Amino acid sequence: MESIYNWLLQSMGNEGNWYTILNVYPETTPGESRYLDVMARTKDFEIVNFLIYSPKNGDGSGDEPDELNGRTVLEKIIFADEHQVFDFIADNKRPGVENPQPQAGIEVLLLEPTDEQSFERRQ
Repeated sequence: MESIYNWLLQSMGNEGNWYTILNVYPETTPGESRYLDVMARTKDFEIVNFLIYSPKNGDGSGDEPDELNGRTVLEKIIFADEHQVFDFIADNKRPGVENPQPQAGIEVLLLEPTDEQSFERRQ
């Protein structure tokens, strides 16, 4: 997660990416499982929120972080490694059917957007 966090920080505000990173907030759960809460904007100027994390169970079942702050999960995408996550943020490239979804990796939850003030209040 550290490499993804660093990449997000370095890419913050880069409008050349499909998703322009507006804010990144690292979270630590009691079991030391970190996840990243991200606010971004698409090229169409729509605000989106992501929760990026590594599943504990390995198969992705029931591994969503407990604290979604009342947000609704719109989509769950499983990536094999951080490079696929970078491609997703930069180009909106999702894992293809020719590459089956891995049993373990990095998961991204696309969340129903929240207003910017509620995101900033948590920091």
